[in-house]
Amino acid sequence: MNHGKHKTVQVGIITVSLAKKHFTVQKSFSFEAYIAQSFEQVHDNKTHHVAIRFSPFQSQWVREHQWHSSQQTEELKDGSLILKMQIGALDAVKRWVMRYGSEAEVLEPQELREMIKYELLATGKMYKDVRIQNPAMPSI
Repeated sequence: MNHGKHKTVQVGIITVSLAKKHFTVQKSFSFEAYIAQSFEQVHDNKTHHVAIRFSPFQSQWVREHQWHSSQQTEELKDGSLILKMQIGALDAVKRWVMRYGSEAEVLEPQELREMIKYELLATGKMYKDVRIQNPAMPSI
């Protein structure tokens, strides 16, 4: 019984029709190679060597997951680790790394470091009027 609180919405494919255009996959195309360059379902034709250092705290979760088929990890004495991957789609990697805040630092490529720095500076401008009240937080 619907008491006006919920509305049912039908979502889906309404009609299907065959187009006159045909698409042929090139024989040189490799789906595996295409996916190997992707990160979080985002693709770029250029491959980059990416290295990210994760703090000892965050490393405990990073090391338990397969983030990319090309990944390699380097354990450091302080408990942190460096995650290395050969991937495209630096913008997707930027968004992923930023989820970890100060617990992750891009070591390479320089282009990705610059992308993250620009994003952080732009974000910082949005909060320029915020005064830090918590003494445990670092001063800006």
